[in-house]
Amino acid sequence: MFFSFFNKRSSGMNTPPDALHQVDYRAFAATDIGNVRKTNEDEVLFVRPHDTTIRRDKGVLGIVADGMGGHNCGEVAARMAVETISEQFFTSKGDDLLKGLAKAVDKANGNIFGLAQSDATHKGMGTTCVVAALRGKELCLAHVGDSRAYKVSARGISQLTKDHTYVQSLFDQGIISEEEKDSHPEKNYITKALGTRKQVIPDVFRVPALFESDDRLLLCTDGLYDYLSAEEIYGIVLREKPSEAARIMIEMAKNRGGHDNMSLLILEQRPDTTTLSVTKTIS
Repeated sequence: MFFSFFNKRSSGMNTPPDALHQVDYRAFAATDIGNVRKTNEDEVLFVRPHDTTIRRDKGVLGIVADGMGGHNCGEVAARMAVETISEQFFTSKGDDLLKGLAKAVDKANGNIFGLAQSDATHKGMGTTCVVAALRGKELCLAHVGDSRAYKVSARGISQLTKDHTYVQSLFDQGIISEEEKDSHPEKNYITKALGTRKQVIPDVFRVPALFESDDRLLLCTDGLYDYLSAEEIYGIVLREKPSEAARIMIEMAKNRGGHDNMSLLILEQRPDTTTLSVTKTIS
């Protein structure tokens, strides 16, 4: 299933002459069930507020979540994560992006954990989550689990997040090599996820380099990057339009096994001083 977000021009008469509004964003998202799973427990969301005041203070938000738990509970956890984080982030007071992200992720963790504890049918559910807030050229991230954020530009590709996995911890301690990490049989064993504990501390940070006009941000689940190298991701995301890049990468992942759901969100700048409205098409 593909989700396409299109920006349509409308009158810019009420747009304040603020530098932040010289930079705008658009996104393309895609998700696929893969070759093996019977349900899709991933969720993808891109939020660009119509209200220029909210957009000036908060920017835009992209979220990718990969749910886990039997009997479709993973789907519930992932949906709760994206809905709670987006609502909490944009309704919270203040314009500190890092504090806003931390509070939103904490709220989502509490909601998911609470439901898992109160309802036996949801026991054990949880979800990974990677969240990006872009305001002007400022990029802030919040991250729990092994869904990833990559920055792609003509200068190269950078993995901005570090996986919360058992194998990553072994690599950090120098116990295994980079090659062993990529082929380790327990590489997808997650050490941290939303909803599995009463309190979860996410990685929340501001990316030091500004997000420039030729940069693209990729948020994705392990169902995608497990089948593509960083070099392959770089070449495809840099060269192709976001919609075509999404199609190509999902097709490659499925042709190479596709044992998991796979989801991605590609964000890029759209310099524009007009007010934009966002429509969503689903096919």
